[in-house]
Amino acid sequence: MTTAVVEENEMLVQAVRRCREAQRRWQDESVRKRLRPVKELRRLLVAECDRLCDAVAKDIAKPAAGFPDDLMLKRPATRAGGPILVEADIDHLVFTGGAEVGRQIATRLGQRLISSTMELSGNDALFVLPDADVSLASAAAWFGFTLNRGQTCIAVRRAFVHRSLYSQFTQELEPLAASTKPVRLALASQARQAEHLVDDAVGKGGRILGDAPGNDKPQQDEFRPTIIADARSDMDLCHEASFAPLMAVLPYDDLEEALRADAVCPYGLGASVFTRRPAQAEELARRLRTGFVTVNDVIAPTAHPATPFGGLGHSGWGVTQGAEGLLEMTVPQVVSVRGGTFRPHYDFAVGKASGNEELMRGLLHMSHGAGFLQRWRGFWQVFRAIRKK
Repeated sequence: MTTAVVEENEMLVQAVRRCREAQRRWQDESVRKRLRPVKELRRLLVAECDRLCDAVAKDIAKPAAGFPDDLMLKRPATRAGGPILVEADIDHLVFTGGAEVGRQIATRLGQRLISSTMELSGNDALFVLPDADVSLASAAAWFGFTLNRGQTCIAVRRAFVHRSLYSQFTQELEPLAASTKPVRLALASQARQAEHLVDDAVGKGGRILGDAPGNDKPQQDEFRPTIIADARSDMDLCHEASFAPLMAVLPYDDLEEALRADAVCPYGLGASVFTRRPAQAEELARRLRTGFVTVNDVIAPTAHPATPFGGLGHSGWGVTQGAEGLLEMTVPQVVSVRGGTFRPHYDFAVGKASGNEELMRGLLHMSHGAGFLQRWRGFWQVFRAIRKK
């Protein structure tokens, strides 16, 4: 490890410590003082949204609103910084990334008994039921797997289409697929993995929908948006995570068959259902092991900040967003204050438990009796037990 890397790591450790100390000082401040910056940020959000976005991007909103300088720590994403933060003096960690890295982080946090929220990879399914609007479903599928060049954990990766609608569904997607050109991805490794998934699918009988002539030679970090028709659940792209514009289309004859094929995938981030009967979609949603299900739409409904967001299985645990996401980063503390000196339960420790059995039975009947009469009898049982003492 070079001297520069060592110095950078030490600077990060010191910054985390300063942030921790600032948080402790901030916690000691009055609630009124701590709420003041929150109210100011809310005012800025309503009155000056554009300026606030610029301020947040430049990390200057904190002092502008009244937060202490060291209360929050913003650091560049580096390979060296991640392990240091995992070892830092933290109470809870929220991680967004791949399942493999998530496992490594969770293992170390588990050894330290530190809680975490893991928002990991996805391989989301879209179900097109027999009564669905096919044009709407195909448009959603195209949007869902090409948004941000396929580089989103909640992209549509698998479309389960009822066989009666399969031909129309693929026909509507074919001209879109044929007109695509290679797009640049964030990492060349993403493009290589996507090419491997395509090769595996074609080798197992899949068909590239709208396969255009190979005039455009993609660069190492480029990948042409690709749809694999006639896909099967045993193909790698149906149970592995990817981060590229790649989608499989699987025909099915009955819903049970589609659910069995879906269950092969270990990821459970999200799913979508297209049908004209919302009650049918809700019934299907109860059978899907995913963190969220959208009906007749994809991706967009999850963006609302009040919507809890999280997954199951290899997609991680816990949620971000919403009240549930805020509660993830809290630890409830119960403070019980009792007045007086009446503590009949202490009698068990000194051999004076006579009458306590009657008292406990009365308390149970009074609190949990099946009806008013039983609860009233429990009250008098408690009263008699107390008088005997």
